[in-house]
This record gives sequence, C-alpha cells and structure tokens, in this order.
Amino acid sequence: MTQEFLKAIHRHKPARLQQWLAEAEQGAIPKFHSVARGLRRDEAAVMEALQWPYSNGPTEAAVNSLKTVKRQMLGRGKLDLLRKRYLALAERRHWYKRTQQPSSELVQVLSEVP
Repeated sequence: MTQEFLKAIHRHKPARLQQWLAEAEQGAIPKFHSVARGLRRDEAAVMEALQWPYSNGPTEAAVNSLKTVKRQMLGRGKLDLLRKRYLALAERRHWYKRTQQPSSELVQVLSEVP
C-alpha cells in the first residue's frame, strides 16, 4: 500500500492517487485512514501539484539551511557574520557535490569565520 502511494506521488499520477485514497479510506489500517483524510481536506491542491513536474524542494532546503545557521548564531553576531557562515555552508555543499575539492574562496571565507 505504501509503495503504491509513493509511485502515485513520484510519477505524478493523480488518477492513481485517487484510487489509493479510496483504498486507504476503506482499508483496515487506521494510519492510512488518517493520511487519506488529510489529503482529502486539500485534495484540489494535491491533485494540482501532481499535474506539474516542478517542486519547491530546493527552495525549502535552502530556507531550512539558512534558518538552521541563524538559530545556531542566536546572540553571537550580526548580519555580516551570519552572511559569511551561510555562504561558507553553501559553498561547502556546492564544491562537495561538484568536485569534492575546496575552492580558494571557501578556504578564505572559512578562515574568517570564528
């Protein structure tokens, strides 16, 4: 049942999701009933989201990273230090994915961060 749900979502198949919702609502697993009810509450938005190949996942990840760094810095510095730490984090992620070699810019920024 879980695999069918994941297939419907990942393959952007609204009809398949509708079928899964009907099965989940009639099934014997209470957790699936709860998930189906939640999806039905905002069914129009869920089905519309499955129509498009776009995702705001990368944006959400960037915002989450910034908030994490901001929480870590609470009371420690001003905007300039927050900026340096966030840029260092972004650069670290970028070079790790790209070449796994630190750039000279990263080394410089990291040397300035206390």
